[in-house]
Amino acid sequence: MGKLVLVIEDDENIRDALAEILEYEGYAVKLAGNGREGLDRLAEGKAPDLILLDLMMPVMSGPEFLKRFQTLPSFSHIPVLVLSATATKENTLGAKGFVKKPPDVDLLLQMVATYSLASS
Repeated sequence: MGKLVLVIEDDENIRDALAEILEYEGYAVKLAGNGREGLDRLAEGKAPDLILLDLMMPVMSGPEFLKRFQTLPSFSHIPVLVLSATATKENTLGAKGFVKKPPDVDLLLQMVATYSLASS
């Protein structure tokens, strides 16, 4: 199985579409519906090679997830890409990059490939 990508996205349709695209390209995928679930997925075993993170979610938002995530030294090597309609360099809070929704699939896959390799 390929690199592991954790997708944290509250919209089930987008989450499932991202999983389908990534799995088709050979990635293993873990899914979470909000930041709190994302933290739970991190604690479940194998660390992901990359995190795709939505910003606006219930329970725990993307920025709240990033603040908590950045306090966990055992995961500091994992790059985070923000995937949001409202993402700008200023509001990605230390994420490695961002992709605007709806994403250009080719650009998204290029960024996933680049950043998942960087975590190795």
